[in-house]
Amino acid sequence: MSIRQRFAILASGRGSNAKAILEACRRGDLQHDPVLVLSNREKAPVLAYASEAKVHSECLIALPQESRTSYDQRVLLLLRAQRVGFVVLAGYDRLLSPEFLGAFDSGKGYQRVVNIHPSLLPAFPGLGSYAKAFHYGAKVTGVTVHLVSEGMDEGPVCAQEAFDIQHLTSISEVEKKGLELEHDLYPRALNWILSEKFMVENRGAGPERRAFVRPS
Repeated sequence: MSIRQRFAILASGRGSNAKAILEACRRGDLQHDPVLVLSNREKAPVLAYASEAKVHSECLIALPQESRTSYDQRVLLLLRAQRVGFVVLAGYDRLLSPEFLGAFDSGKGYQRVVNIHPSLLPAFPGLGSYAKAFHYGAKVTGVTVHLVSEGMDEGPVCAQEAFDIQHLTSISEVEKKGLELEHDLYPRALNWILSEKFMVENRGAGPERRAFVRPS
């Protein structure tokens, strides 16, 4: 029998991925327990989604001139109070400190922090990835679920799905299609990621070397 993982969702913006995750939990499609939704934005819609789902929520605003490490230490106090075993990022706009990631070190070569990125990594890391793919003239883009490491969007890849954009005429069309895929892929991938039913393996060599997660 799989162990049900207690997890927290960290989100900053519209929170649509968080909403999809909470709805998957309500339906029983995602068989783990969201015990905390945390935002660093006071009016983030994700806080309302948490209330509707009857999940404990917190809003933690960074203090003026507060360091990333200091803020993350305050976040960690909230996560520990809820006995969180895994952190799920869903549009969280803060970079996590090494100290934060270290607090979720599995001891198996990865951190128990997962994120979704709107591109087929390693293509188009960073912000505005759907727009980057559109302006580049890419025929295909996609979505990547990955474990988080200290390097931006460099953690082990867990799941990827692609979609055709060559006939789309605007960034908003690309984003709409991408979000539909994100809302489907993320909860499905989280089922086995949070259960830690995987092995991390490295592929490639030199600068192209990348870690991938293979379900076990």
